[in-house]
Amino acid sequence: MSIGESGYQQRARVIVEAARRIADAIKSIDGLKLLTLKPTIVVCFTSDVFNIYRLKDAMSKMGWSLNPLQKPAALNVCVTENLDVDEFLHDLRTAVGEVKASIPDQQKTGTELIYNAIRMLPPAAVAFAMHRFTDASLAP
Repeated sequence: MSIGESGYQQRARVIVEAARRIADAIKSIDGLKLLTLKPTIVVCFTSDVFNIYRLKDAMSKMGWSLNPLQKPAALNVCVTENLDVDEFLHDLRTAVGEVKASIPDQQKTGTELIYNAIRMLPPAAVAFAMHRFTDASLAP
C-alpha cells in the first residue's frame, strides 16, 4: 500500500526483466537447460550433463539459495528486486565450470545424496515421513 499501484508495477517490471535476463543467460551456459520458458519471478533449470544437485551445493557455498526440485531433477531461483543479476550469473558460470570439472568424481554428496535416496523410497514412505514432518513443525 505504501508504494502504490505505480510503485508495485515498477518493482514487478524490474523483477520480470531480471528473471528474463537470467533465463536468457542460462540458455547460453553450456551444460544447463532452461525449463521456464517465460519467467516472471521464478527461473527453473536443469542439466543433461551433470547432476544438478551438485550445482545447488556449489552455489550454496557461494552464498546463493537455490531451490531443489524433483521429477525432473532441477533447480529454481526466485528473483527479487534485491538479487544482483550480474553477480548471480558470474557465480553460476563459475559453479557450472567447477561441477563440470568434477564429473569424473562419482562420489555422491550433499543434496545429490539426499535427493537420490528419496527417489529410491516407495511413495507411501515419503508421504508418511512428510506428513509427520509437517505435523511436528506445526506443533506449538
